[in-house]
Amino acid sequence: MKPSILLRTKFMIPRQGTDRLPRPHLLEWLEKHIDRRLILISAPPGYGKTTLLADLAITTTLPVGWYQLDPADNDPTVFLTYLLETLRQIEGASNLGESAKTLLDSVDGELSPLRILTVLINELTDCLTGDWMVILEDYHLITNPALHNLVDYLLGKMFPAPGLHVLISTRVDPSLALPRLRARGMLAELRTRDLRLLREKFVLG
Repeated sequence: MKPSILLRTKFMIPRQGTDRLPRPHLLEWLEKHIDRRLILISAPPGYGKTTLLADLAITTTLPVGWYQLDPADNDPTVFLTYLLETLRQIEGASNLGESAKTLLDSVDGELSPLRILTVLINELTDCLTGDWMVILEDYHLITNPALHNLVDYLLGKMFPAPGLHVLISTRVDPSLALPRLRARGMLAELRTRDLRLLREKFVLG
């Protein structure tokens, strides 16, 4: 069901406290691997996933959209509506996806979410002249297999360069086609051990 009012805070990059851990080498690593179709940051709570992505979103020179997920986003129409608006929040992209938006505004159950996403991908392909980043925060809240299928489809159909690059933060590995992306060199991963090494190095000085 399409939401009648969009919650603007879902697009806002979280503010960072002054006590956050410095992590320039991880930011450098993210920038180095931004050519991958998917960057996955998977670790339990407390490892600084959100802080790291917020730092990247603030410091990168690439256009970036932030999408804070919650359980309501398990509805495919809700997800696509917010995904489109996330892209439209990027500077200069306020009119992106007009055809997809029209379909979402008039959706009555007859059009499949996959078809709407296909229209959006086509519109993205027509307008992209450089690399964009979309951050999907708290992906562990997504449990609907239909949503995983949509994200897999997006990752499989978008050209990586220039194109759309997806960054996912999650507490557990998502039910996406990670082995396929990994085998094709389209996946970069930061995991608990990587973030733990940083934290231990900072504490020990």
